[in-house]
Amino acid sequence: MVDYTYDGNGNMISDQNKKIIGISYNVLNLPGGITVAGKGAIKYYFDVSGNKLQKRKDLKGDLLRESEQLINIQKKRAVHWEEVNVDPV
Repeated sequence: MVDYTYDGNGNMISDQNKKIIGISYNVLNLPGGITVAGKGAIKYYFDVSGNKLQKRKDLKGDLLRESEQLINIQKKRAVHWEEVNVDPV
């Protein structure tokens, strides 16, 4: 049995030891989603520069917002991103 599998770019796409059955990557080669057998999925959202904006967990069909939320603050024509802690929805 193979414990780890990788795509053509060298990115891990499965890990049998952690029951990760799928990892998808976006155009920036950053993880877009991770699927864990029997538990659910985690989705990641990034801006065009590769900064993580949000992480969402979908555990067995119940969509939960991770304890970080993106707040868009505009100051002098520049956009700054700030993470704040919030209670899961």
